[in-house]
Amino acid sequence: MMLVIPDVLEASCATRQALERLAAKWRVLLVYALLAGPQRHADLRRRLPDITQKVLTETLRGMQADGLVEGGGGGGAAPPPPPPPLVLGVTRSA
Repeated sequence: MMLVIPDVLEASCATRQALERLAAKWRVLLVYALLAGPQRHADLRRRLPDITQKVLTETLRGMQADGLVEGGGGGGAAPPPPPPPLVLGVTRSA
């Protein structure tokens, strides 16, 4: 099997495009913070005290547009409630 090394200097290189999306300082720190699991906007703000409210909001919106993070509710609203649990049972014909 031949090793293929991507040419990250080419603008069309997928690896370069991924690096451009992740390489920003706050994006890397936010990804790291979110590895612990989903968190509210205020919790992220507390974990990254040096980031401004505006930069945090803009960065998270950009990351969401790039498909790096997903969120529910937006604007500080609570996420939607989980769906009711699925209850399964054996059918009468079994």
